[in-house]
Amino acid sequence: MTLRRKLVIASFLIFAAAIVIMFFISEAVLMRRFEDLEEQNTSQNIQRATSALYTDFSTISIEFSSLMVESESFSMVQSGDDMYMKISVDQPAFETMRLNYILFVMSPATPPQGMGFDLETGEPLPIPTTVVQELARADCPLSQSPSVSDKSITGILTLEDSTLLVQSYPILA
Repeated sequence: MTLRRKLVIASFLIFAAAIVIMFFISEAVLMRRFEDLEEQNTSQNIQRATSALYTDFSTISIEFSSLMVESESFSMVQSGDDMYMKISVDQPAFETMRLNYILFVMSPATPPQGMGFDLETGEPLPIPTTVVQELARADCPLSQSPSVSDKSITGILTLEDSTLLVQSYPILA
């Protein structure tokens, strides 16, 4: 093998090694920066979505007062009078509060009472069975008795067939 051939092969190997080393260095530097940028972008989008959701929650903040207990609203619900819900909660109530469902849960063992309303079509909605199943779970924080938790709960309920924004208020009577 001649000296010239050895120099060409050595130059080619050095050049190839330099390209490989530059590739790995640029890959590490650029990918790390892209990952950081993507993480910042994702975090910012999550904050925007959370802010939008909690803005929606603030529009449906409901305060239960002792007046509702005095007017026997809750005793009607506790007695299982389904007609009370049909008379007392009407289409304008759903539209004003921008709600799709109003449910009363006495305990996880008791099916929830309530009704649903489609704001777009103006038609009544059945209560989804997945919501009933979720509320029937003993460890569901939405159906805890006031003796366990006397604070309202706000969040996102992810079900198999849908996702709901929820607020739960204990009835302290």
